[in-house]
This record gives sequence, C-alpha cells and structure tokens, in this order.
Amino acid sequence: MNPRPTPLRKILDAEQFENLLQRMALPSAKNLADRNQNRLDAFCGLLVEASLRLLPIEVWQRYKGNIAVDATKVPIRGQRNSAGKIGSRSNPDPLAGRYMRAGSHGGTGASTDEAAYELETAVMIWNSPGENITFPSLVTEISCHNPGRLVGHAAALTARHQKLGFDRFTAVFDRAYNYERIETFHFPMARLGVDLVFDYKAEDLGLQSHFENLILVDGSWYVNWMPEGLITASRQIAAIEKAKDEARIVLYKSDHRTKTSTAQELDDERAALVTVTDSAETLPTLQQRLDARESYRMIPKGRRDKDGYQRFSYPPIEKMLARPVNPPTVTSITVPPVLPINEDVAAGTPSGHKTRITGSANLHTKPQSIKYAQPLPHNGTEWRGYYGMRSLVESSNNLLKSPAHGDIENTKKRSGRGYAATFLALTFAVVTSNLKRIASFFVAEASRIEKSHIKTRARRRSDEHGAPLRRAEPAPPPTTLA
Repeated sequence: MNPRPTPLRKILDAEQFENLLQRMALPSAKNLADRNQNRLDAFCGLLVEASLRLLPIEVWQRYKGNIAVDATKVPIRGQRNSAGKIGSRSNPDPLAGRYMRAGSHGGTGASTDEAAYELETAVMIWNSPGENITFPSLVTEISCHNPGRLVGHAAALTARHQKLGFDRFTAVFDRAYNYERIETFHFPMARLGVDLVFDYKAEDLGLQSHFENLILVDGSWYVNWMPEGLITASRQIAAIEKAKDEARIVLYKSDHRTKTSTAQELDDERAALVTVTDSAETLPTLQQRLDARESYRMIPKGRRDKDGYQRFSYPPIEKMLARPVNPPTVTSITVPPVLPINEDVAAGTPSGHKTRITGSANLHTKPQSIKYAQPLPHNGTEWRGYYGMRSLVESSNNLLKSPAHGDIENTKKRSGRGYAATFLALTFAVVTSNLKRIASFFVAEASRIEKSHIKTRARRRSDEHGAPLRRAEPAPPPTTLA
C-alpha cells in the first residue's frame, strides 16, 4: 500500500535524490503509486468508518450528515528537507514537506519551517446551530498529505463521507478551500449536491459577478438595482474592523510601555482612540445596510442541481425602497454556474457584459460565480451560526493532539518513518479518539438523564412502623362532563 517507496534509513545526497525522482517519474512507477495511494486511502478510511459503526444506530440516525473539514500539522522526526525541488535532503524521509504557520502552510524556506505532514479530517457537526447533545462529534473521513498540498482532498473526503448514507448536507470550510480552482473544489461539490458555507478575503467582498439583471454580492444573488451603499457595506465593515484591530494593538502597546512615550507614539495613541470611537458609531449603521439587502435578494426555488444550476424567483418590488426603471417581465430566472458561458470566459478573459453599477470600486471581473456563491447570505445570522460550527473540527484536531487521544504532535509516539507509516499511525489515533468520544458521549448523556429526574424529599411524618407516609396522588381527570 506504500505509494512512496523511498529509502528511509539514510539521508539522500543530491545525486541519489535526483535518481529517486527519475525512477518515480516513470509511467509504471506513477501507475503503481496511484494504485497504492488508492489502497492506502481506502484501508485507512475503512478503519475510521469501522469506529463509526460502534455508535448505536438510533444515535447515528439523529445525524443528518453536516461536516466541517480542516487540516492540522503532524510533525515528523528529523530536520526539514530543503525547500528546493532538487538538491540533497536533510531528512531520512526525502519526500516529506515543510510546514509554516502562515498562508497555505506549505513551507518556502523560512527558518521557522518544520518537517511535517498534514492530517485532513472531516468532522461531524450539529444538524443546526445551537445543538450540542444530540450525538458525539466524530471524525468520519481522513487523508494525509504534504503541508499546503490540499488541492482535491476536501472534495475526495466529502465524496467518501456522502457514501456513508447522506444525500444533501452542509459542509463548512475556511478560505483555504474555497480559493481552490473551481475544477477541483466547487464543481465536485456541486455534483455531490453539497451546500457550502465559507468565508471570503476582504478584497473579494461586495460585487463579485453578474448575470442578466442580477448581481452576485457576498455570495448571494440580488437584483442589479440594489443601491450602491448596500453593495459596498460589507467591504467598508471589513476595512473598519481591520483599522480597529490595528488601533487596539497601538493602545495595548501604550498600556504596557515601560518608558515615556515619544511625540510620535502619543500621536499614534490619539489616532487609535479616534479610530476605535468612530468605528463604534459607524459599524451599527453599516450593519443596518447589510440587513436592508434582504428585500433585494433573489428567492431560491429548491436547491442547486447537480450541474450547479439554480433557479430563483424575483423578490416583491413593492417591498423595495429603490425601484427599477424597467421591471422584469418574468417571475423567475435560472442562473448557470459559469457566467456568462462563452469562449472568453473559458480562456480567462474579462466578460463583455456590464451591469448598471459599472463605476463601483468593488467591480471585479469574476465571471465564475460558482466560486463565490453560497446558499446563506454571508455574515448573516444563519451563516454565522453554521460557520461558527467550524470550531468543532478545530476542537477535534486539538483533541487529537492531547496525550489521551493520539498525541499526534509527539514524534516519539511514531517510530516508523515515511508517508505510509505516518498515515497508518494517524489513522489508529483517529480511531482511538472516536472510541473515546463515543464513550464520553454516553457518560455525559447518563449524567444528564440522572440530573433530569426530579428528586423529592421523603415526608417527615411516618407510620407506626417508622416508614415515611406516602404522598397523596393527584386526582385523575373526570371521566364524564358535569
């Protein structure tokens, strides 16, 4: 099952590593590596799925299939390899990657990089925000890869998760995933029928795409006569939040300064106080603008089909403050996943279609609407509830790092070297953690049941034998009308 048959008892020099890469580039070696990777993924996946079957069927049936996906660092023994694709290696595992905290986590040569792999996990989240005791949050699928090489893994994990018996469900991701290419993430998710919940970079807020008389704003479709002030509200909020965070850093440093402030530092402190005060006054108004978008939002008719097409109804015009000059002559419209469909878009060149709002500072040439569209309005109450459940996968990954649930950051717990040995060790850690979580769930449920029973104090009066007198039973309801 080993897809990377590399020598693991010596550190390769430049010539040996080049010979290894040449051997692995042969067509026969690539085919063998692909076959073994599929075998290893299937074997590790079946072990994890076997631990799920230990959950009683009546508890499993309460779960509707929602997941959150994220990756976590798994350090390995030895020094980090060179960041270059050629040259001598520094680790007995010549194909091991480098991990960095920032960005996509793929190390690029910084002195703080670590020799590591990444464990990708799909974790059960609640059927709706607010639940927390219906079922345990278990890991359903896993994969292992070099740091920063996550392309395609989320779609593969979700596809395997769907085969556990789920049709339509919600999947929550951070920005590292939805900024993949649409061919490796968005289209596969659409074909699976998954409802996505994800976030955007600040520069991608506001107007994102357009189609006919519609505009895509923060992932939702609106009519294109929605006022400009509502379109730009989210970007303004992001700018204010960033300025407020920077101002708080300045104020924190001023509160913890041990020497007298310079004139420049005093000016920075005064500017920071003004920023914090102004943001407290401005943000509520901008939030009201976001809420005012709802009357211009297109109304989904059913769910998106397996090819990414979604049908919408136009919102009632009488509920809008801004009215169109030429009202739509139809009541509904079907939006395709790629906008507009022509050769220019396929080649990546700008679309010639323009909306009324051509002068907006938010106008980007982003015709691939499937990359940004999601069913819930971004930063709305429901969206925040679902996106907040991403903390469950982060908590799960942190739990795997604890000594009782695998201690996956402790390299002394994994004596074997190489990708396959690391992947297997991580699989056993995940299985162990799932079993512990199931046991903890039933201990907590038993405690809740015990606390739910109403405890009544025994009567102080007793009969002639010293036993407490029985309490009077409530009278039964009348059997006939008076």
